[in-house]
Amino acid sequence: MLPPSSASPTADVLGSASGFLDVESAAGALRAATGRPAALQPWKSFFVARAPENAQEAQGRLKKNIVHFQANYLVIVAVLLGLLLLSDWVAAIAALLVAGAWFFSQRYSAEASPSKLALMAGGSFMFLYLVAGTALLNLAAVAALVVVAHAVLHPGSAEVGNFDAIDQDEL
Repeated sequence: MLPPSSASPTADVLGSASGFLDVESAAGALRAATGRPAALQPWKSFFVARAPENAQEAQGRLKKNIVHFQANYLVIVAVLLGLLLLSDWVAAIAALLVAGAWFFSQRYSAEASPSKLALMAGGSFMFLYLVAGTALLNLAAVAALVVVAHAVLHPGSAEVGNFDAIDQDEL
């Protein structure tokens, strides 16, 4: 794969001059995709639920709430991942081995070429899938259910009195 030229809009979206997506530019890509960094919304207004009146309202809530509460959902997924690692010691050891491999690879390597990073990512994925694949797939399913259920049942920030947190660009 050839890197895009620095004059192309792809390089700006990816956040690096070379056009390759690395750790630093992943945050830049998220900011470019959303137009701003994701902000954690107040938990008091997060835990409000009301059933939608019809399917059209549920679909509208789903779209708006996933964008509005994306940072909160990330925290919930991180907590669920932490609980998974505490409850499954094999998955915890596998995660520590992968983290250690990435640490030593980045610390003692002269440069991180895209092919080396791709090989490390693929190897990490395969190792984690073989060791703890079922647990990670269960985690992904539970996280998806929690996010979709909350996004459909939450009435929206304006309905619970959280007017300051609403960004018109989100809508």
